[in-house]
Amino acid sequence: MDTSKADEHFKYMLIEEDVANGNAMTSDRFKDLVYDFWVSTDPDSKGKYMFGPFDQSIDVLEQKIQKKD
Repeated sequence: MDTSKADEHFKYMLIEEDVANGNAMTSDRFKDLVYDFWVSTDPDSKGKYMFGPFDQSIDVLEQKIQKKD
């Protein structure tokens, strides 16, 4: 993940209530974003910056999985 855009990505996740709260998310908002990232198929999900987006395609990432014998 490209960390040079961390501030931009963080601000993308915020809603008006978060901004009014000094750019702080409540724990419920944080959990909502994590859940949204987990279940959403929307490529513009606000939760996508919680753990990604990944710099590589899913195919490349899956090739790196080491299988146990």
